[in-house]
Amino acid sequence: MKKAADDYREYLQGKDPSQLQQIKALASIADVRTEDLLAFNALEEKVVGDGCTTVIATGKAVKGDKAFYHKNKDASRGYQQVVLQVEPEKGNKFIGVTSAGSTGLAMGINEHGVSVGNNVLYTWDTGKGYGNLTVIRMALEDAESAS
Repeated sequence: MKKAADDYREYLQGKDPSQLQQIKALASIADVRTEDLLAFNALEEKVVGDGCTTVIATGKAVKGDKAFYHKNKDASRGYQQVVLQVEPEKGNKFIGVTSAGSTGLAMGINEHGVSVGNNVLYTWDTGKGYGNLTVIRMALEDAESAS
């Protein structure tokens, strides 16, 4: 765990210092060690290991030209799920669901109606970098359309 925490801290210091500050603030508020929360965020996809249920409908299955998207996070290992409402200084406002202590999101929707979620689809990059939950958060923060 220490190596994962150290590697992720080093990665965030170079790539996204604001996310490192978020993790430090979460650790302080939750009265847990920053190293433990760094390791959790770095290894979350391997540690949590939950499944998901997703429904997507378009075309004749819905009224008008809308799309329907439903997703739940089946938190089978007892992790507390929280809803985050985020208004970043730069980027889109969004709301999403995640495990308590995580800076990534399992699903969410932004102010432009862009919705993103996962079904425990692991990233191919198992080295230093962002996991798929962080990529979902980044997409919501940056995307203004599905394109």
